[in-house]
Amino acid sequence: MKRLPPDILTVGYTTATQGPDGVIHVVTSKNRPDYEIELNEAWVLDKNAGGEDTGHPICSKSEERRGSSSTKLSQTVKDAHGKIFQSWLSVQICGGQQMLDGPETFLYPSGKLMYSATFTVGYKIGEERYMREDGTPYWLKKYGEDGTWTWDNFDASGKQIAESHWLNKTLLSSDVPDPPARKKSADEKPIAPDAE
Repeated sequence: MKRLPPDILTVGYTTATQGPDGVIHVVTSKNRPDYEIELNEAWVLDKNAGGEDTGHPICSKSEERRGSSSTKLSQTVKDAHGKIFQSWLSVQICGGQQMLDGPETFLYPSGKLMYSATFTVGYKIGEERYMREDGTPYWLKKYGEDGTWTWDNFDASGKQIAESHWLNKTLLSSDVPDPPARKKSADEKPIAPDAE
């Protein structure tokens, strides 16, 4: 069995897919930023294989946050009519990966804002918004520099209906009420014996 690196306690939710070149891509949800791991079947099946050098330099946290290139790459996606519906900026970090760096936006076919976020070398900063086409928010996330963030949810009229506070991917508090307790009917049998 392959072991996680010692500095990783959990990978949270994961998903994987294998590309046509045979490389297996695994994406995790419990890291900051999320990890994208690349490996192949030969490495998985080789009991003696470890974490060999891939040829990319290891980034220090300060190098990763700065990016290795001062040149930002501006990218867009257009619809069938030639209208831009997605745009973002990225920068290359020392390991060779492209990381989001600057504003990212998605637009509705009408041209109205659907989604916006701002990144600094792969990390979200400031506000992230998901909007209805009429301009009312579905939700708004506000990011602090210390890894804390607030997630506000809104109803169709734009009224805030819930707020939660997070530290990275850990829920700290929420004003979302617990669901009402369900009353048992007199003839309902317990699913499992009560622990006493």
